[in-house]
Amino acid sequence: MYNLTHEAASPSHRNHLSKTFTLNEAVWSRLKSEHSLRLLLFSALEQPLTPYTRLDIAFPSQIEVKVNDEEVKANYKGLKNKPGSTRPVDITDFVRTKIANQRNTVHITYALTQKASQSEVSYPPEP
Repeated sequence: MYNLTHEAASPSHRNHLSKTFTLNEAVWSRLKSEHSLRLLLFSALEQPLTPYTRLDIAFPSQIEVKVNDEEVKANYKGLKNKPGSTRPVDITDFVRTKIANQRNTVHITYALTQKASQSEVSYPPEP
């Protein structure tokens, strides 16, 4: 898992954040050999004692995600009035995987958030 960022609350304007990451040789080779493995983007509201509590996946209400300058279209909201119904966003097809150690960029634009949140990319652990 790769922690992308801590997203500050933004109740009245848009914020942008950008992070680069690379897939090392071990993760890259597993992705190439096991086609069922996926790279997922998670987001959750920050809570007190976050490392010790279970969190629901929750993206900001207005969010735009781009991976390597390609917009990732996904359902970031889940079901109305159903906390925890949002699914992580699959970004596998947007990540550069032709060779190991290629630089990838995730760019997130968000607005109208009342609470801070944290985003992470999850990928298969090294064997």
